Amino acid sequence: MALAATVVWEIQPAGTHADDANGGGFDAGVAAPGTDYTQGAGLTHVDYTSLNSVGGDNTMIRHASKFTAADLGNTIHITGGTNAIAGWYTLKSLDSDDAKLDRDWTTGSTTDGTGILGGSLATLGGLGAIFQTAAQATAGMKAYMLHGTYSLTQTTVNISGGALDLDASQMDGKYFVLKGYDDAYGRTSFVGTRPVIDCATVTPANAHVVTVKGTAGHCQYAVFLEIDGDDLTVTGIFGSSLVYDNAISCVVHHCDVIGISQCVTTLCHSHTNVGDGFDTVFPVLCRSSGNGGAGFDASVSPQCCIADGNAGSGFSLGYGTESINCVAYNNGVRGFTSNHARLINCIAYSNGTYEYYGTYQLLLINCASGDVTSGRTGGVVVQDIGAVTLTADPFTDKAAGDFSLNNTAGGGALCRAAGISVPSQTGYSDVGSVQHADPAAGGGGPLVGASALVSV
Repeated sequence: MALAATVVWEIQPAGTHADDANGGGFDAGVAAPGTDYTQGAGLTHVDYTSLNSVGGDNTMIRHASKFTAADLGNTIHITGGTNAIAGWYTLKSLDSDDAKLDRDWTTGSTTDGTGILGGSLATLGGLGAIFQTAAQATAGMKAYMLHGTYSLTQTTVNISGGALDLDASQMDGKYFVLKGYDDAYGRTSFVGTRPVIDCATVTPANAHVVTVKGTAGHCQYAVFLEIDGDDLTVTGIFGSSLVYDNAISCVVHHCDVIGISQCVTTLCHSHTNVGDGFDTVFPVLCRSSGNGGAGFDASVSPQCCIADGNAGSGFSLGYGTESINCVAYNNGVRGFTSNHARLINCIAYSNGTYEYYGTYQLLLINCASGDVTSGRTGGVVVQDIGAVTLTADPFTDKAAGDFSLNNTAGGGALCRAAGISVPSQTGYSDVGSVQHADPAAGGGGPLVGASALVSV
């Protein structure tokens, strides 16, 4: 029997109350939860010796210092003792000064039990060990990771100091969320400083820093993380499905294989990786820059994405998909390479050869190009409807990574409010990824967009 799905795990940089031997979890779903000892102002941990069993009820636990209402909901890590069952348990209720755990913690009389109540975990691998070795995983669990630097120290996954591999653990195929956060903004925010998972010269045995493995109805999420591959043979975030695995608001760089692979990617930035920035992904509002391979390789239906300065093509689209409002700039090969794809409201500018290339039938609708090397189009292009020819740079400051539209004649001015819209509707969207801002009307403030809500 595992812990309840309502247990929330906390990971913090190693310190006074951060250790992979700690309780590390808090369940606000118990009847009368006390103080969360894993994070915030309540962060603390207690090392116990001489833990006792109580009568014939193996779920009850006693200590001379007495348990209190503040302890309820916290997880205790039972580490040893005669007849004790090592593992993680939740304090659910009190009977006088004794605590009732969520399940049996002993098989008989125990007077010398040891354990640690509260505190946070210290590494992703420590969480993986709880899931895999201790078999304490339940679908629906969440884990939060405080900003700071977490350096890998072990090549083996799912041990303290190692990488996290949900595919190799009891969490395989179960709903799970791993989210980084900055305590200045709170656990649910997408702003501030991300936690940094640094390979620090250690290559995980599976060559993936974070592995997610969801199934239908049980998706998994890696959210608001930064991964530094240190130019080692790793992929930063690796999934197994374009439907069930998700990377959201993550930054991945300096991986020798791929930045992010085989998952739905939203609001992510993959840069300066030796290989592709993204591979086999469904990307929305993402950027891939300065990678040694393609920006987005074998990608499915990228929307509002930017590929700039990659050595390969900006976008290599999967069979029968589309790309909407994307930008390919200064990529070493082509802007867009596609198989039976549709491109709508896109910009391809100053790429190595063709701006748009159809390996098989390619349909272009309302797409812009300029500073062409080999030609606007190449290969098999079925139709090029509403082509926008740029005679000037359309971007505000591409050297600084600002791909908003300028108002230069023949440049950004041709793309402003020129995007094709829904039939029977009058729309004023831009061609390209970053929409321009009109002057604020009287009595109304500016529209708050994704860039204001998410720090990338």
